[in-house]
Amino acid sequence: MVPCHAVPADGVVGVLCLNKGTASYWRLPGGPEDDVAWSHQSPVPPSTEIAGYVSFYDKLVDVVEL
Repeated sequence: MVPCHAVPADGVVGVLCLNKGTASYWRLPGGPEDDVAWSHQSPVPPSTEIAGYVSFYDKLVDVVEL
């Protein structure tokens, strides 16, 4: 498992993940060409506790709490 941070997010749509349900991926404008974050807004059981969170790849972004 890749280490990550998660923060709340608004509703999104995206790619189907067989383990957790529909996922969305984000890239930063002017940032790396790779996706830097992903989210499962309506995950399937037993992953329902991650609904409403966005996860970030630690090696691509610095997450700072404001």
